[in-house]
Amino acid sequence: MSSHDDPRRGPVENRLEKLFERQGKPVRQLLLLPGMDGTGLLLKPFMGCFGRRVEAHLFDYPTDEIQSYDEIINHVEAVLPRYGEDFVILAESFGGPVALSLAQKGIPGLRALILVVTFASTPRHFLLRLTRFLPMVRLLGMPVPRRFARRMMLGSKASEETLDSLLEAFYMIAPEVFASRLEEMRRLRLPQDTIDLPALYIQATNDLLLPDNAVDDIKALMPRLEIDRIEGPHMVLEVHPQTCARLVAGFLDSLG
Repeated sequence: MSSHDDPRRGPVENRLEKLFERQGKPVRQLLLLPGMDGTGLLLKPFMGCFGRRVEAHLFDYPTDEIQSYDEIINHVEAVLPRYGEDFVILAESFGGPVALSLAQKGIPGLRALILVVTFASTPRHFLLRLTRFLPMVRLLGMPVPRRFARRMMLGSKASEETLDSLLEAFYMIAPEVFASRLEEMRRLRLPQDTIDLPALYIQATNDLLLPDNAVDDIKALMPRLEIDRIEGPHMVLEVHPQTCARLVAGFLDSLG
């Protein structure tokens, strides 16, 4: 029995005491859900910026297995902390709907969400609409032009090494898997229930893949949402890892 399990109080009072005690502690467990590539290969520099301050854990999606959003959600839920320790989910781009669905389930220990250049319903972008009419499996099996990848995802300030890592991650994914994830995005519907959790949204000012108004749906879902804009491209975590890590660490500190 812990020091707070006072037999003179009822079980409800004891549980509340433990809850308040937990909420007073800073959150150090961070689960990262990567974007469309699902490998998290490019998130390693960002994760390395935390040092011992934050325990960052990456959940990667299979590279050769087609999964629906529901299947990914179930797999992530199966690996969430189960021992009463508080944690925060950080979700990038494609991973955002996974994080939102988990938050709506009321997962024990989930204290907040950090959402990065992501969406709650199908992004209204002409490139995504265009994929409906193209042979995507065949196209995704072809080499990605370096200039296109840099312009659309990384911007001019990204290093050649970062661009190489991006293309390496793309080539790890089976074209059929990539095409199925695009289809999952096209099928998204806006959730109905609001989420009463603290949340931080990191928005990139030069995002060519996600419209600025994608955050509006999330604001409607999460009344406690804070928005921070960082100058950079869609892959802002990868291009500005130190800046984003400081922002994330500050948000985690605020939860305590």
